[in-house]
Amino acid sequence: MKIISQISIILSLLLMTSCGSDESDIVDDTTSPLPESGISRYFYESGPPTNTYIELEFEDPDFISKRYYFGMPDSRFYNLYSYDSEGKLTGADFYNNAGEFESPVYKIEYDGTRLKKVLLFSMGPDDPIEIEVTYSGNEISFLKTDDGRVASMLFDGDRLVATSHEAMPEFFKTTELIYDDSGELIQINNYNNGNPYYQLSFEQSDVANPLYNFHNKNAIAFYAVNIFDIDFDGDYNPYLKNLLIRKTESAAGTDLTSEYNITRDATGLPEKIEVYKDGTLSSTQRFEY
Repeated sequence: MKIISQISIILSLLLMTSCGSDESDIVDDTTSPLPESGISRYFYESGPPTNTYIELEFEDPDFISKRYYFGMPDSRFYNLYSYDSEGKLTGADFYNNAGEFESPVYKIEYDGTRLKKVLLFSMGPDDPIEIEVTYSGNEISFLKTDDGRVASMLFDGDRLVATSHEAMPEFFKTTELIYDDSGELIQINNYNNGNPYYQLSFEQSDVANPLYNFHNKNAIAFYAVNIFDIDFDGDYNPYLKNLLIRKTESAAGTDLTSEYNITRDATGLPEKIEVYKDGTLSSTQRFEY
């Protein structure tokens, strides 16, 4: 079940959906999502990252329907997502290679428009782990009730500026998000128990990211179901409003630079991304519409 719990890190770095309470200073999302791209499928043609998604399918461009996972060759096990009538994410179920339902992955409860509770089924369908969600000022807090671990998201108006989660008891991973004067995310600093761990620097293209909308519409929900994974450390590429052209990872005095070669179709939509790490082709990703 480990690969199920390691659902790809889904964190909207820009804006969250409506909060609707005087108890919170977090600003509602006033920026329109990207125009619908008509995306129906996104997948790794080569070089998929270990323990994350290899393919996404969409029945509606703004709502992911299935997420297939990397495993043995020809693996087709996947998560199937569900939504309520307002488009809020309500859960995900795991289906095996034969396309048969095996177990719930998580279920989500709301109080109006606000996320209230997440039930994780990593220990089995009869013993869910509960995550409680609370709002105060410019902070959203998460409590994992089985072991008391905590996590949080900190906002400056509509901008996410910091995250923290207790990966293990009394061991905290935190991030600091840095923006330029135009509001574009340019850097993320990562810390382990307050000590610098590694840094990510970004340069975005002028090509809209076809995957942005579905993350943005359920940002807090997608964040909550992954935040207590011990391996949650943030590959933020899919969650930026525009596709990247360059990312630099810096750790222990060493830099690793990834270059993104974007190919567009005849209408201008991105159809292929080739990722080169320090000059060597690392992966090829494709979009279908």
